[in-house]
Amino acid sequence: VFSSKSSVEIMERNIVDHYITLGDKQSNIIKSIIPKLKHINLFESSSFSCKLKNKKTISICFIGTDYERYSEAGKINKEKVLDIYMNLINAISQDNGVEYKLFYKSHPSEAKGNKIMRLSKMIQKTDYDKIDIFFGAASTLLMELASLGKCAIQLRSKSLPLDNYQELGYCASIEINNIKDKGLLTILKENETYPCLKEKSLSKIVASIL
Repeated sequence: VFSSKSSVEIMERNIVDHYITLGDKQSNIIKSIIPKLKHINLFESSSFSCKLKNKKTISICFIGTDYERYSEAGKINKEKVLDIYMNLINAISQDNGVEYKLFYKSHPSEAKGNKIMRLSKMIQKTDYDKIDIFFGAASTLLMELASLGKCAIQLRSKSLPLDNYQELGYCASIEINNIKDKGLLTILKENETYPCLKEKSLSKIVASIL
């Protein structure tokens, strides 16, 4: 997932005949680098329902990032992501009548050990069915999970300006301050239908090119 916040230098140059994109909105981000006439969208917009049915125990998984690999600025952004996660943990600790179980899916390149990992149980891809809600900040995994019908939510904060994944159709996006003010369960009940991207047949796309 390319970000509109990224400098154009990190994107691929115009060296391809066909460029398969996630969708039209992602295509718009990179059209200045690779002309849109070369783009073929692999995904199309869709949506799904995410209902927790008054569960008394809710499993939450935080999605890890490897921002720390990218300079000192990356390390600062990583701490901002962890702070956003910690704000959510503090907010849901005020909810009565429901128990939250915390899990963490680390990025393959992520440094081992952080304050959220220490509060959570580590999981692998094989454990995804055990999770009720996945939370992330800027992760391709959010889009992938939503496309599978998993309740995947981007946490947004003014402290870390990021593309709004809900506006791009990837998954739900919620401001952390809204959760603090209204409560997570209230927001989830108000918004039970979330956007997602559904994958088209790659074999048919390739056949149409050939």
